[in-house]
Amino acid sequence: MTDKTILVVESELKLREKLRQQIEAWSFDRYKVKAVRDGQEALGFLQSWEVQLLITDHIWPELKQLPNKPTIIIVSNYSDFQYVQEAIQLGVVNYLLKPLSHQSLINALEQTFVQDKTLTKILTDNQLTKINMNGSQPIPKAIHYINAHYKDTPTLQEVADFVHLSPSYFSVLFREETCITFREYLIRKKIQEAKRLLLETSLSIEEVTSMVGYQSSKYFIRLFKHYEGLTPAKYRKHINSLIQKKATFS
Repeated sequence: MTDKTILVVESELKLREKLRQQIEAWSFDRYKVKAVRDGQEALGFLQSWEVQLLITDHIWPELKQLPNKPTIIIVSNYSDFQYVQEAIQLGVVNYLLKPLSHQSLINALEQTFVQDKTLTKILTDNQLTKINMNGSQPIPKAIHYINAHYKDTPTLQEVADFVHLSPSYFSVLFREETCITFREYLIRKKIQEAKRLLLETSLSIEEVTSMVGYQSSKYFIRLFKHYEGLTPAKYRKHINSLIQKKATFS
């Protein structure tokens, strides 16, 4: 059993236990999974144990003061819209809505730990787009290359050549180091950048499609919905509505 820990904060007993079991099954002993019912219990746990990922149904003021703040995923009801701005300020990596599907939970976990595993290896910040090369290590160097050239959809052969490895060995090594395939990483990088563009610009869906390196907006929309559970247009509308709702309550 690893010493890496995932902490689940969920007030509903049945859902709390369901989340814990789903995450444990996905983890396959790669992470310890603990579950508590509220922020007070969570704060006590966080002050005593190092937690890499916090999955919580709400946020609380003391969370901002933690010296070693974990990566955070919010799992919320629509009634929790007022937390969105605080969540953004805390650097929340994902905001999932209840009722939560098993696949959306797994997608969020895998995406988060691809980032976390890479960051653990090279001690940088929590954005894939800011990963730096670490000496001659091939996988961080490859990730840096992918992040810089994702729009051009680099091939496995191209990236393998860049780090001076055979394609077959590079493919195996990449999966071992990141727990994800090269192709999956590239897709998720494109989706991540698309989400940023959707929220930070007024570009059309067709323009965003082109900016992240896809020619067909229909294909991009279908791919985006598969990973995020919403079409790009609905994702943009949903997140903007959360922020507007927060402004109304402020």
